[in-house]
Amino acid sequence: MKSQFAKKLIGYVLLMRYPLMLVGVFIASLFLASSILMKDVSSVIISDGNSLYELTAKCDTVGEALSLAGFDLNDDYMLNCELSDTLASVDYIEISRPVTVDVVVDNEKQTLVTYSDTISDVLEENGIQLDSNDVIEVEAPVSTDVVEKEETALEDADEIDEVEVDADAAEDNAAEDETESETETVESSAEIEAETVVSVVRVETTYHYDYETLYYDIEYVEDSSMYTGESKVITPGSEGEKVYTFRVTLEDGVEVSREFVGEEVTVEPVNEVVAYGTKATMTTSRGQVAYSEVLSVNATAYTNDSEWGDLLHSTGSLGLRARWGIIAVDPSVIPIGTKVYVKSTDGSADYGFAIAADTGGAIIGNKIDLWMDSESTCNSWGIRSVEVYILDDQSSDVFELRNGSVWP
Repeated sequence: MKSQFAKKLIGYVLLMRYPLMLVGVFIASLFLASSILMKDVSSVIISDGNSLYELTAKCDTVGEALSLAGFDLNDDYMLNCELSDTLASVDYIEISRPVTVDVVVDNEKQTLVTYSDTISDVLEENGIQLDSNDVIEVEAPVSTDVVEKEETALEDADEIDEVEVDADAAEDNAAEDETESETETVESSAEIEAETVVSVVRVETTYHYDYETLYYDIEYVEDSSMYTGESKVITPGSEGEKVYTFRVTLEDGVEVSREFVGEEVTVEPVNEVVAYGTKATMTTSRGQVAYSEVLSVNATAYTNDSEWGDLLHSTGSLGLRARWGIIAVDPSVIPIGTKVYVKSTDGSADYGFAIAADTGGAIIGNKIDLWMDSESTCNSWGIRSVEVYILDDQSSDVFELRNGSVWP
C-alpha cells in the first residue's frame, strides 16, 4: 500500500514538471531567436557619387555592407575607409569612382583620369599652374539632381529589398538628359563630372602703343641786319611725339579686346625760328646796296667851273671841296654829312653815290643840287626828278664807290 502511494506521488510530481520544462524551453528559444535576429544589425550611409543610400543589415565590416548593397568593387574605385573596417568605426562609406577629364591648356589636349572632386585639384595634381587672370571653361554633361536612395534591410533578411526613387526627380533627369551640354566659365573650385572637358584659357593683359609725329611750325622774325630777301635759321625745328596707349587682352595669344587708355605728348615739338632781312636794297653798278630811307626830290645842277671847286665852307670840319659826288641839300631834310645814292627816275643814267656836303639859298625842302664839272653839263642836266636813297652804311666811301660810274 505504501509503495503504491509512493509511486502515485512520484508520478504526480513528474506530471507537474513537464509543463515547467516546456515553458523554460519556450523562453530559451525566444531568447535565442531574438539574439540571432538582433545580432550585428547596423545602419550606414553609402555615398556613391551623387547618390546616397542608407543600409540597415546584419553585417560587421565595410566590405560586407558594400557586398550586401550589391556593389561590385574593383581596383578602379576608391573608398574613404578600408574594406576590413568595422561599421561601428566609420561614419559613412564614400565611394569615389574615377573620372575622365580632357584638359585643353596651352593649345594642347590631355586626357586625365582622376579621383579629385574639383577642377583646381585636377589641375594642381597634374602640375598645371593657373594665373590669376586665367579663365576656366567647362563643357560637361548636364548635371542631374542628387537622388537620395533609401534602402532598408529587413531584420530577418540578408539583402536589401528595394530602392525607392522620387518620380519627379526621375522625370527632371530624363528631360535634362535630352539637353545639349553647354560651355560655361566656372571657378576652379567647381566640381567635375564624368567626361568633363576643361579648357584653361590663358588670359594676358598687355599694352600697345601708337606713335604720332607732331610737326613743328616755322616762326619768322625780322632782322634789320640782313638785306631784304636774305634769311637764316636761328633755331632749328625738331619734331615732337605723341603716344596713344591701348590696353590689349589676349586669350591664348589671340587678341580679343583693345581698350583706349589715354594719350600723352612725350616729346614737345620745337618750332623753327627763321630770321628774314628787312634791310631794303637797291641795284647799283656796285651791286645790291642797302638803304634805310628813300626820298623823292627835284634835282638841279651847279658848278664852279673847276675840276676841284672851292672849299665848301658849309661842311665845316668835313673839309671837303666841291667835286663829283658833292650835293647841296636842305639840312632839315637831309642832314649834312649823309651818304646817299641819287637815282634817276626817267631812265637816264644815275648820278650815283654822293654826300650831302653843301647848302644853297634856293635849296629848300625836297630839293637838291648836284655838283658837276662844267656849266654845259649842268645845262644838259637841267631839272630832273630823282630818288635819293639814304645809305644804310654811313661809313661808306662814296668817292671810292663812284669809280667807274657814268658821272665821274
